[in-house]
Amino acid sequence: MDHLALERGLSARTQEGYGRDLDKLARMATRTGRLPLDLSPLEVGDHLEELSREGLSLRSVARARSAWKAFFRFLQLDSGACANPLADLPSPKAVNSLPRVLSIADTLRLLDAPGRSKPLEARDGALLELLYATGMRVSEAVGLPLAGWLPEQGLVRVWGKGNKERIVPVGKIAIERIEDWIHHHRPQLQPRTDRMFVNFRGGPLSRISAWEILDRWAHVAGLQTDDHSGRKGSHRIHPHLLRHSFATHLLQGGADLRAVQEMLGHSSVTTTEMYTHLDLGTLQEVHASCHPRARNRG
Repeated sequence: MDHLALERGLSARTQEGYGRDLDKLARMATRTGRLPLDLSPLEVGDHLEELSREGLSLRSVARARSAWKAFFRFLQLDSGACANPLADLPSPKAVNSLPRVLSIADTLRLLDAPGRSKPLEARDGALLELLYATGMRVSEAVGLPLAGWLPEQGLVRVWGKGNKERIVPVGKIAIERIEDWIHHHRPQLQPRTDRMFVNFRGGPLSRISAWEILDRWAHVAGLQTDDHSGRKGSHRIHPHLLRHSFATHLLQGGADLRAVQEMLGHSSVTTTEMYTHLDLGTLQEVHASCHPRARNRG
């Protein structure tokens, strides 16, 4: 874990994920009475299949495999061992599902849900505006220092994964709402941090609290549903959904794919390409307006 933090510079959240996956490997190895590097490729493959039988998704199994492979590679470098049981074991192929997005109308309903007169509601509205205006990850938004806010230039400086910095434009409406929060409402909470968003005690807003904020206003806007089982229904609204919506709405409006890649902070344009999907309704509109035999000549 020290190697992940100090040498690879992975975020605390990514380190936690690696830790959980490696804990699974440790428990499985302990049951067999073997050290990890003593496991054969067949045994490691069986362990991965066991994760599937326990109900983990294909994506989660693939992530565990990636963590295990990195761990075995670290052991090779650290101990001089020459075998990595995952070196030739193919990764499970997860189905690339298209990201779900909000319609523009639903997005505006969500953004308009918080009031503007009370400090906490003004904060919630500013947070939602920032997430949608910039496509930030929620961890980036709650960790954003005031020094990264550049309203005069219409920009925000974001520190993303691996502490990589990027500059993202912000629109006029979002700037006005965020400025109102910073100058008129934030001081009332007596902030004890330089972060833009604070909790009711003046301390830094947590990532979990940001999820709860979005959940609350999604209910108010009529976008969030529960199935009375304690789990969210099919209309689960989460912070990353605003990031998906940001990218999709930009591309539907004619934005360049490379520009969207830069704003999202993707290291590869391949990751951004998942947002280039078009729903059936959009395809029908394009066909109806562009095809010579489909155009309504009225």
